[in-house]
Amino acid sequence: MSQYDSSLFIHSTSKGIVLLLLYVDVPKASLAAVQEVYNTSRRDQFLMKLRPEFEVVRAKLKTVEMWESLMADYT
Repeated sequence: MSQYDSSLFIHSTSKGIVLLLLYVDVPKASLAAVQEVYNTSRRDQFLMKLRPEFEVVRAKLKTVEMWESLMADYT
């Protein structure tokens, strides 16, 4: 196992597939911020994959997150 955290990015197009394996050294002080960005990205990817008939659910999920963010800022 490497001392670095790794990530694999895959981009597929009609002309082919691009693979990028990225190694980064993340300081412990920055780990929480990196994990938050990762979790937000995963949530956004999930929401983008929802079918159109779930638009109401998608909007409600985004609204809940917005309120949680606002409440965290003012508490």
